[in-house]
Amino acid sequence: MKYVFAICFVVLVAAGGAITLTEPDLSSDVPVLYWVTDSNPARIRQVEEFHEWLKERGHVTADGKPTMELRLDTASRDGSKQLIQSVAGVAGDIMDCDIREMHSLGVLADVTERAERLGFGTDKTYPALDPVLRLDGRQYGFPCNVAIISMWSNPATFLELGLEPPGREWTIDEFEALGREFVKRANPPGQRQTVFFCNSVTSWQGTRMLITMHRSLGLSMFNETMTAATTDDPRYAWVLAKVRQWTYEDNLMPTAAEESSFASEAGYGGAELPLFVEGRYGLILAGRWGVIRLRDYVDPPEVRLSYFPTVDGGWANDVIASRAAAIYAGSDYSELAALFLAFLASEQYNSLIVLDGDALPPNPAFADTPEFNRPADHPNEWDIHAPTFRTAMHRSVALSESPFIASGTTRRLAGQALERVMASPMMATPEQAATSLQRQINEEIRVTIRESEPLRRRFEELVRTQERIDAYRAEGKAVPLVWITNPFHRRYYVEMGWAEEQASTAGEESL
Repeated sequence: MKYVFAICFVVLVAAGGAITLTEPDLSSDVPVLYWVTDSNPARIRQVEEFHEWLKERGHVTADGKPTMELRLDTASRDGSKQLIQSVAGVAGDIMDCDIREMHSLGVLADVTERAERLGFGTDKTYPALDPVLRLDGRQYGFPCNVAIISMWSNPATFLELGLEPPGREWTIDEFEALGREFVKRANPPGQRQTVFFCNSVTSWQGTRMLITMHRSLGLSMFNETMTAATTDDPRYAWVLAKVRQWTYEDNLMPTAAEESSFASEAGYGGAELPLFVEGRYGLILAGRWGVIRLRDYVDPPEVRLSYFPTVDGGWANDVIASRAAAIYAGSDYSELAALFLAFLASEQYNSLIVLDGDALPPNPAFADTPEFNRPADHPNEWDIHAPTFRTAMHRSVALSESPFIASGTTRRLAGQALERVMASPMMATPEQAATSLQRQINEEIRVTIRESEPLRRRFEELVRTQERIDAYRAEGKAVPLVWITNPFHRRYYVEMGWAEEQASTAGEESL
């Protein structure tokens, strides 16, 4: 047996040596930094441009080479792996991550002063992203790109049915009326339905539509201080009921079984776009990055953008999100890593995003341009870019994410609530699902604050503030804006005239 182990040892050593000899040379005369990001091929070009950007700005060695080398780490982008490596002290220098979640672990570097010095402060991106990038008044990252989900229509599909394509803004009543007529004309009576008004809103893109719907009714998933869930509300249940109605009664959207029966091949971004181009969907939920695949078509269709429908007189809004980069607090090269965040705010990087269509450029100064709004080689897209930019600047609000529950947990629980309503047969009524969701989220919050003394103290402070907010609202008094931490409520209170922009200087009136 000992000979077997000896032979195995020799073979393993030989194999290891062969691998070492055949790997590319990873040595470097300058510090090597790793960017933990996705495997999008565009990242290779972005790294090359970053090295050029360094040279153009004089960040070079004596022989004219960049003072650092950036390499990609796409294997560590998985959320759980990223968390484990960060806590273990072996994470990449720069990470695309959920900044709030990673900050709660204390693994992100504060970049506030460096951002001001190097020109990548939050004033260089969309105002609505401030709650995503800044926590407790300090900045922890900068966007790589910015996402807004809207509805895209294929005008040719509507015109072939003798219908006018939807306009830019519409109510839920108008959405339903046009959708019912669309599916009636598109599907011969007595046959299996193969054409739908819209793809399912149970996807992650669809959840953005659901959020805008209950926000339009004045409801957030959390209260003003994000210390408690508020989904046990008729407005939340109404949104869940609408989704089921559109799917099972109006047949505007496919059921899960109908979606799985579609024969189209799912490529990058899923099967929705091919079905949309074929005319099987009149509308799809999409972000600007959808033009990347659209440009693969020899003769791509014209596409038009519609904002998500709201109730008549409701508060129109959109969800803004970001793939943001942050610096690992344990990096040996945090000063050099800050240069990469500065690059993300630069014209050189933003021009790449403008040209390749990978969502919105992080710096809005480079989105309000002819090159962004009307790309010369793609006139069929001209109705997409400018409206997406306008909503990012003027009517978007970041997701409401409580510091007392992991954002992934909130999404999982909300998704399960929707699944129970959408099951066939239904596993929970909309009212039951909404009530259960609130109870589950609040229980998760209680678990979190029991396990962390600093969070518990912060929670108790905010609960006292929430009580004062509730008292002010009951008395019809304007609420000091500084008391409100939920980004939706901050925006909504101002627009409804419920907020006092400047809090009183009295200790009783401030946090």
